[in-house]
Amino acid sequence: MDVRLSIDTTGIANTFDTKTQRKIHRNMLDRMTRLVNKEYKKRTARMYNINAKQITTTVTKTTQSSMVTSIKASKRFLSLTRFNPAESGTGMSFEVVRGQSIFIEGAFMRQPIGMNYKTRGQKAPVVLKGSDIFKRLGVKPYPLESKKLKEDNSLSIGRNLVSDENMNWMNGFMRRLRPSIEQEVISGMAKRAIKKSLGE
Repeated sequence: MDVRLSIDTTGIANTFDTKTQRKIHRNMLDRMTRLVNKEYKKRTARMYNINAKQITTTVTKTTQSSMVTSIKASKRFLSLTRFNPAESGTGMSFEVVRGQSIFIEGAFMRQPIGMNYKTRGQKAPVVLKGSDIFKRLGVKPYPLESKKLKEDNSLSIGRNLVSDENMNWMNGFMRRLRPSIEQEVISGMAKRAIKKSLGE
């Protein structure tokens, strides 16, 4: 899933020729998108029990033909094993949102190949690699349910990214960023032009 970003092309930059205006606006938008992406990760990590460095997003830049950037992230829900899983009574507890513990009755962590988890109703060795959080669908040991558990309780970075709350925050954050970024870009271009004219 992705968020597409653009900027209003009015402002100080319009006092320059058309080619320079486009160069300034591209530079501004690329910088602002990187800052929005960085702050989005920090913001998400403050709310959810996940390190900002573990949040995977992809940023695209402007091109000669497009004055649009984007921030992309997978809509896949993260495994609940990433959110401090702990045995608790007859199920497992997790902390997806910071400071908020959730409990899933009958849930258990699938163990690596050859292991049993008898206390959670697993009655046969696991033959698949890795570990994940599962819950029995019925009285028999299989089939097990995992996808619905994640979608009901976990975090999807992509879906969170495009939420109304984050879209509103991004728009406001970009408006606040714009004046300082525009000034930095124009100032940087002016300094480079002066150095070039002086042969430095």
